[in-house]
Amino acid sequence: MQKITLSLFLILFSVYVLPAQTSVGFHAQTDLRKTERDRLFVTMEVPKLNTSKTEFHFPKMVPGIYGELNFGMNVDSVWGIYSKNKRRLLPRKDTNSWHIPDAKKLVRVEYFVNDDFDDLASYSGRMYKSARSIFTADTVFVINNNSVFGFIPGYEKRPYEITFKKPAHLSASTSLTNTNTNDSISSYSASSYAKLVDNPILFADPDTSVIQLDDVRVTVAVYSTSGKKVAGSIAEKVAPLLKLQKQYLGGKLPVTTYNFLLYHFAASQPRPTFGEGLEHSASTVILLHMMMNEEEISRSVYGIASHEFLHTILPLALHSEEIENYNFSGPAMSRHLWLYEGMTEYFTMHIPVKGGAISYEEFYKTIEGKIAGMKEFDSTLSLTSLSKLAVQRQDQYMNVYLRGALVSLCLDIRLRELSGGKLGVQELIALLLKEYGVNKPFKDDELFDKIVAVSGHPEIREFIMKYIEGGFQPPLYENLIKTGLKLGPDGKISSDPNASASQRLLRRQWLGGN
Repeated sequence: MQKITLSLFLILFSVYVLPAQTSVGFHAQTDLRKTERDRLFVTMEVPKLNTSKTEFHFPKMVPGIYGELNFGMNVDSVWGIYSKNKRRLLPRKDTNSWHIPDAKKLVRVEYFVNDDFDDLASYSGRMYKSARSIFTADTVFVINNNSVFGFIPGYEKRPYEITFKKPAHLSASTSLTNTNTNDSISSYSASSYAKLVDNPILFADPDTSVIQLDDVRVTVAVYSTSGKKVAGSIAEKVAPLLKLQKQYLGGKLPVTTYNFLLYHFAASQPRPTFGEGLEHSASTVILLHMMMNEEEISRSVYGIASHEFLHTILPLALHSEEIENYNFSGPAMSRHLWLYEGMTEYFTMHIPVKGGAISYEEFYKTIEGKIAGMKEFDSTLSLTSLSKLAVQRQDQYMNVYLRGALVSLCLDIRLRELSGGKLGVQELIALLLKEYGVNKPFKDDELFDKIVAVSGHPEIREFIMKYIEGGFQPPLYENLIKTGLKLGPDGKISSDPNASASQRLLRRQWLGGN
């Protein structure tokens, strides 16, 4: 990356008038009207620091992503501005951090940050695009705050205020707390760096539609490079799904507002297509690369939303201390990726059939697809080991959506068998949420004991030891036969015409219907 000259820094700095140094939190500003080679100039006022030496960091990883992304790679020329307006180029320590000498005298930091890609057609290589940012001057900005704003270790829990100067025709969609918005400025506050990262922003020409789920307001905000307005058709498609999910989760969600932030890059050819989403507590970023076809776009968003919206519960409401106290420079992995991703994926399968939106046979086809996909992965690696090694074993990561979902399915049937149909994983999660919540994490090593305790069935301990902590494959044949279903050697599921009344009853208790 080219280095910016000191004279240009001084010119750019002249457009900002920052308040005096604060002892409370961080105040960052950038100007979306002034992009240079798809990069932004950011100036960040810092609180008074109580150490003589510290560092300025960008995240190595972020929640919801199980791979190293190294957001500092796009940051260039970090300057420290000290008392008496002395400025100093901060020496780079590594990809994601810079040394701050004489830190007690630091007033602010200034730097340039590049976006990650210009379009989804040409972007390749780095993974997890939905955690990254896009800057297209005067047109659209996808702001994942983790790739634009940095932090100082030890001060992550200090509040952040961020201000964007912007073109008047661009509107912002975000779940952040708005502190000041007009035609030229959008300002937001967050109680900590984690909360800032948890709330991405889409700046674009308005294309929004609202879904009202009783006490929850869901906004669909879209930018399409085609120039077409598609938010309305997407909202119409996903509204029934979200209503069904909310009902399945007991009618109450841990949010009152939610945003789907969609960037669609219109492809010129039907194949290949690309779709990805990253969940946050009150929003999901969705990136799509496909042709301009409202039906296809709505169907793709439906598929992504069916999984990501459920993350409001797992892991954003129910999670371990490793997620609650996330270390952006080197997070500790929880043992319970099987729960956060595997159980969530099972819910995406189970909710439509339980709510009557799809047939039993369609549900069976989904299970068959998971079974076939699972065969491509290491059959001996336990789900808890996969969870702890998610970063190192990227070759096995996708199995959590396959085997993790199928283990959750078997756990669901086993619980219903033991409880006379009264308790499944749907009710189990509701019971766990009475013990834990958004601001009350569980201890990673104690969750299995709590699951056994709240279920009231000690027999579940053996299931956990064998199929979650152990390397045994999901007991699909044994559990499906309890509901009058046969799993053939070809991986196909069929209904047993000789199923007993008790088997058929258990199937109805599991899948709903008559």
